[in-house]
Amino acid sequence: MRAQRGNAVVGFTLCCLIGLTSMTGITAVGSRIVRNLAVQNGADAVALGFLHGGGDGAQRVAIANSVTVDRIEQSRSAVRVWVRIGDATASATADFGG
Repeated sequence: MRAQRGNAVVGFTLCCLIGLTSMTGITAVGSRIVRNLAVQNGADAVALGFLHGGGDGAQRVAIANSVTVDRIEQSRSAVRVWVRIGDATASATADFGG
């Protein structure tokens, strides 16, 4: 009977360790997904901010979205921006229409 209790304790401990390890991995992946979504949303917003207010508008939107603008390229019909949050980067394009 004692041997069975000892095995149960070892089994329970192993299950707890596996569970904690799994939760740590899931948390890390989830946080990366959230950061990537935030940086992409920021890139989209900065591109639209540029259309509405030029470089100053883009910078105001970048600050509001907590992103850093790395580069802006403008052509006759569109603007493309590259932004980052930490090591996560994204780009977005918006056209002027017409």
